[in-house]
Amino acid sequence: TDDLNLETTHVVAESPGSAKYRVACERQTPIVLPRWVRESARVGHALDPAPYVLPALHGTCVTVTGAAFDEKRARDAARSLVERLGGAFSSQLHGGVTHLVAGGDARASTKLAAAREDPSFRGVRAVSADWLCACARARHWLPECDFPPLPPGAG
Repeated sequence: TDDLNLETTHVVAESPGSAKYRVACERQTPIVLPRWVRESARVGHALDPAPYVLPALHGTCVTVTGAAFDEKRARDAARSLVERLGGAFSSQLHGGVTHLVAGGDARASTKLAAAREDPSFRGVRAVSADWLCACARARHWLPECDFPPLPPGAG
């Protein structure tokens, strides 16, 4: 982040979460996809960055688990939110899933147990449903560590 200073007008990133991304979010500096640079160079001037803003969940694949998602309507709402934030949604836990969102009481969740215990799911980040809502409100990715999948002492 040494080269991200107060004169920085845009940060170019392909995915959320880097140190520069986090500083840019704090400073409310626009974070754009590399395509913005290419298209701006092609036309010879800086384009409006709005259509090129890096979506909050760009590059993620999310699945859900827990009592809060037992009803189809709740799963559909989660799917819609994930897709609106630029992520992909899966109804199943598989090797391409990056995030497992736990809603309600997820202590008995086989998906959560697999994400914690099965080495093939080691890269899956388990978070509470609050993470999705907070990312939507903030309009950018937020650190998963601030949103544990189960309340303290629950699991």
